Amino acid sequence: MIKRALFMLFLFLVFTVGSMVSTVSAAGKGFYDNGQTKWEYLFEEGVISEARWYSETGELISRETYVAGQADKTEGYRTDGSLEWQVKLLEEGRQEVTRFDLDGQKTDLYQI
Repeated sequence: MIKRALFMLFLFLVFTVGSMVSTVSAAGKGFYDNGQTKWEYLFEEGVISEARWYSETGELISRETYVAGQADKTEGYRTDGSLEWQVKLLEEGRQEVTRFDLDGQKTDLYQI
């Protein structure tokens, strides 16, 4: 179970980075061919505070929050908008991964 979850997270991150690299940005946003927002970066006082990724139909897929410009937490969402997983960055480069069921209850919690 843990190996599958880690593999899925790895694939998601690879896909997200690959998608961002190939997208033209305009004022902190990238777009799909259909004009929908693909990703966007939000800034506070010139420092990144949040990044969001969307599906081609406009649903939020994932978001990453930042503290003082450093990544802090990443969340992934189901197509119905409910939180599916969360990754928090811990000290020394470790991560805490939490998975949620459809009711928002924690189903898995582990550190890597």
